[in-house]
Amino acid sequence: AGVILSLWAFRSDRENDAIRPLVEAAPLDERWVEPRLTGGFPWARLGGTRGSSSPDLAQMKVVGAAAAVLEQTKGQSSVEARHAAAVAHLLSGHPGNAVEVLAPVAERAHSASVWSDLAASHYAGSVHDDDPGQLTAALAAVDAALRRDPKLPEGLFNRALILERLGLMPQARDAWERYLSVDGDSPWAVEARQHLKSIKPISSFRDELKRRYREDPTPLLFA
Repeated sequence: AGVILSLWAFRSDRENDAIRPLVEAAPLDERWVEPRLTGGFPWARLGGTRGSSSPDLAQMKVVGAAAAVLEQTKGQSSVEARHAAAVAHLLSGHPGNAVEVLAPVAERAHSASVWSDLAASHYAGSVHDDDPGQLTAALAAVDAALRRDPKLPEGLFNRALILERLGLMPQARDAWERYLSVDGDSPWAVEARQHLKSIKPISSFRDELKRRYREDPTPLLFA
């Protein structure tokens, strides 16, 4: 068991080492990828769509770090290298490339982090390309992540985000509450509570309709 844990820790360190330049380049005041990425990315408020305005210094710093990671991992086939390359593509505003790079290695990765970031890439691709079909792939990927690590904060955050985007509000509400049971204190938790607050009025309205229907179904039946 000790050997297995040591190998797992070594692999996690290698994965983090490959992605660390991207984490260090990530701005603290704004992010452009809505899902939560693994590797220790700091929370930042969600900004506008990349490319909607002239790039600022923070954007150029991220793109520069992404270009360096892509150059460094070019021709490498390890899971760690492919994972880092996919995140670099995603942060550069190319979620389709991220999916293309990460999907083939996910099955052999046995890594909750890889599956969670694949889900994030599908989600970003859905928003970028206005393609709702990618949300189904995102949900399948994040479920695969949580089968490997049921308490992975990034996976739990992304699953709630995907369900909300799909319009499955009761399930999304439960998913946000599940996330907060694992991470209740970080800035990501503050954002999760904002999502949860926005969902509750919808569910309250439905509860009110049910209550009114039980009291007198006639007005609703003939409305």
